[in-house]
Amino acid sequence: MLTYIANGDVNKLFETKKPTLNLTEDGNVVGQGGCNSIRTSYSLEGNTIKFNAIMSTKMACPSLEGEGMFTSLLSTPLQIEAKDGKLSLFKDKVLVLEFGKETIE
Repeated sequence: MLTYIANGDVNKLFETKKPTLNLTEDGNVVGQGGCNSIRTSYSLEGNTIKFNAIMSTKMACPSLEGEGMFTSLLSTPLQIEAKDGKLSLFKDKVLVLEFGKETIE
């Protein structure tokens, strides 16, 4: 579950449902963008992760600002670090997204 997004407040951008990512060992990704369900695949080279084009549902949502920020950040290669129950994604050594292992409601 998303706990940090660069240049934004997770709780304000995602008032009802926080984004999630579930990366499988076979290179698939499923999750939530905040309103819409998302699906893609990824490749990993060293500590750099690249997500392919993101497919999502097209739900009517009160605001897509946060979801747009979230999916935009996933559209460029990022450095990945998994440590202490957190998944952190960096762009040019700057933290842009962080996820914690939390129970999804």
